[in-house]
Amino acid sequence: MKKATLLKLSLSAVLVAAALRLYATYASETPAPADVPSLVHEGDLLRIPEQSPLRRSLTVAAIDEQSIAAPFTLPALVEADPARLVKVTPPLAGRIVSLNKQLGDEVKAGEVLFTIDAPDMAQAGADNAKAQSALSLAQRNLARQRELAQSDIAARRDVEQAQGDYDSAAAEAARAAARLAQLGAHAAGP
Repeated sequence: MKKATLLKLSLSAVLVAAALRLYATYASETPAPADVPSLVHEGDLLRIPEQSPLRRSLTVAAIDEQSIAAPFTLPALVEADPARLVKVTPPLAGRIVSLNKQLGDEVKAGEVLFTIDAPDMAQAGADNAKAQSALSLAQRNLARQRELAQSDIAARRDVEQAQGDYDSAAAEAARAAARLAQLGAHAAGP
């Protein structure tokens, strides 16, 4: 039902209720003739006969359409739909430099939400570069010690030490690359 129609029906109901209340007051003060009914029920309608004393107290007028404001305050809490809400937590701490989406924007998988300036990412990159450099140096040192060992110039202990240094550097390089991969970056190889 339209708002205007509902408003007209409500006003009509108020007028009928007022008329019945007025009639009840009038009827208690003035006895009605016994042969004239005050109200006649015809389905959903109430008809007031011409001879009814109720007619003297009623005024018939056109109903004007008007707005009636009925303000009310209700306690409420507005929340996002939890079925459509995902909390985003970055893998590391930092300062957001640019925001690519705003509140209420639709987001699809793989879209960049924001750009973050993270000191941890810079540290992870520096650790990876340092580990790659150490791995390269250990690899060259191991190759040199193996050449010297083949010529019987280097001691076996030096070759074993070079092999240990290389294994340690390789493990550190793998750890640094894994940290970068965990943060979503790609490590550069030796």
